[in-house]
Amino acid sequence: MVIISDMSKVPVLVFVATILVALIGCEERRCGRVPGRFIGSYRDLPGVGYYKFYKYKVSWGEAWAQCRDDNAHLLIIDSPEELEAVKALMIESKSDGWSHIGVHDLFINGLYLTVKNGEFFPSEFNKWSLKEPTNNVAEACVSIFPNGLLRDNTCATSLSFICEYNKH
Repeated sequence: MVIISDMSKVPVLVFVATILVALIGCEERRCGRVPGRFIGSYRDLPGVGYYKFYKYKVSWGEAWAQCRDDNAHLLIIDSPEELEAVKALMIESKSDGWSHIGVHDLFINGLYLTVKNGEFFPSEFNKWSLKEPTNNVAEACVSIFPNGLLRDNTCATSLSFICEYNKH
């Protein structure tokens, strides 16, 4: 039996448990990316990959699940060229603000990981917005603004999101 003394942590624990159950179930169904399978509504951004900007707003977990259902993943910026292409996509799609991406610190506050289980570090192209990250334990999911800057926010915040499809 587990006794939780601080009830403020219950929503985060439930959220993490939901993601873990989805990941385990996905592995059992082998629902990861299927080589050669392509979702036609994704845009080919030459030289960087395939992306879809979802304008409707959902929580980070719902965004993660939608991308997974597309055989894709939430956006992970891997290069300056990819950042510039995604910024242009957000502007062209008339993004009205922040969008969820595939970075979080759900497991250890301040240790940012990608949805592909890689460690995330700021770089010359992955830059935090002013006074970010706050490292507030309630803010465990990361979003991007059309100018390319990042912030941490609560995972329950409803935002648009960007999925990335890797062809290979």
